[in-house]
Amino acid sequence: MARASYRESTGFVQEHNRSNVKFVLASAPLAVVMIFFVYEAYHRPEKPFYNIPSYVTDDAVLRKAAEDSGSFVPLMDMCYVMLSFCVAWACLAGYFLGFLAARRNIIERYLDSGKPVRGNVVYEHRCWAFEFRYYGYCSYQHPDPASDPNIEDLGESPIIIRKRTRIFEPYTRELVPILCLPGYPMSGQGKDDVEFANINALKNKSREVFLGWFCLAWTVVCAAVPIYILHQMSIIVEREYYAGISDNYDNPKKGWAVYWLFIGIGVLGGGVGGNALAWMYRRWWILHQGSAAEGDLSVHGVSPQTGNAQDYVRMSTVTRQ
Repeated sequence: MARASYRESTGFVQEHNRSNVKFVLASAPLAVVMIFFVYEAYHRPEKPFYNIPSYVTDDAVLRKAAEDSGSFVPLMDMCYVMLSFCVAWACLAGYFLGFLAARRNIIERYLDSGKPVRGNVVYEHRCWAFEFRYYGYCSYQHPDPASDPNIEDLGESPIIIRKRTRIFEPYTRELVPILCLPGYPMSGQGKDDVEFANINALKNKSREVFLGWFCLAWTVVCAAVPIYILHQMSIIVEREYYAGISDNYDNPKKGWAVYWLFIGIGVLGGGVGGNALAWMYRRWWILHQGSAAEGDLSVHGVSPQTGNAQDYVRMSTVTRQ
């Protein structure tokens, strides 16, 4: 048994290592493009077109210098490309290091301080975008209705909370443990689902942390390369001035404005703020979403697909086998 567990664990680590290698190799084309941009920006001031003396006004000489310089990518376009990738990497880094870390923390809170109550977990459907995700709802008795300010009248019937939730076992379960965080009566999650999510989170933690730092490193690199390109752009603009050439596209003032716009709105707003807002909504969905009403758990446990929870459990069990 121990050998089987060891082989399974080793195989899982090897699979994650291969996945990390694939992710790193997938970024290799971007590394090639970045090196090309840096090389081009480094040699751009050496082009004959930017080294024409100011006293030269002959069109033939200017045309010859332009032909000798060859075609090249505008430096401003290089900045656009690198800053766009910078925003994308920042969003991924925020997701891996921020969103998923917060998700692991709240799973640990459920297991450490969650109070179990009895309730039902009803499977409804798969996610339309990701077929491996299952959704349904939990229904359980309110853990402490007397201290809940949202409940005004306490009748003789128990207060039943019904909320949508993500589940990891795609079948209906009745009278199973539901974990609720103290002070959050709407935070019920099936204990089996929380434990399953915790197993997945622990298995994926090392991979997610590695990918997060890898994306963060790419974010820094993609933010640093445009600084060098803008520096080279300022050298070219100075030479264009003395040569009597006017180029409004490769303009360092415009470039710096675009740079800080991407960093402020894209990296900080999208990568940091976007993931923060996504987690705030996710946290609200986990802790506060739901409805409370007087009722009976037997009613809330009926599956909408079959009309009978017991039949649905039996049917789902056979299907899984």
